[in-house]
Amino acid sequence: MGYLLACFCSGMTLILLDSALCKDNLLMAGVKAAYPLFTWQETCGLSTGANVVISATVFYFLAGVTSLKGYKKEEAEEEGAGAPALSEPLIDENA
Repeated sequence: MGYLLACFCSGMTLILLDSALCKDNLLMAGVKAAYPLFTWQETCGLSTGANVVISATVFYFLAGVTSLKGYKKEEAEEEGAGAPALSEPLIDENA
């Protein structure tokens, strides 16, 4: 479940960096006016590092799906282990 949460968060980061919230931010305009000595980028956006985040998002998703499938398979095996018919030996050692 943690991998799917990481996938969601990294995906939302990419969406935020490409949205109007990041590009037309009035708060940053006020900060630029208040601190003119600092240099700020005009807009934020996706750069070359975004490719790494995109691949990490895909790998987080794949890891989350396979982890979830493994967890469900393990639960199914634990349910079946309690059945007496499955735990009996095929050959009787006393015979």
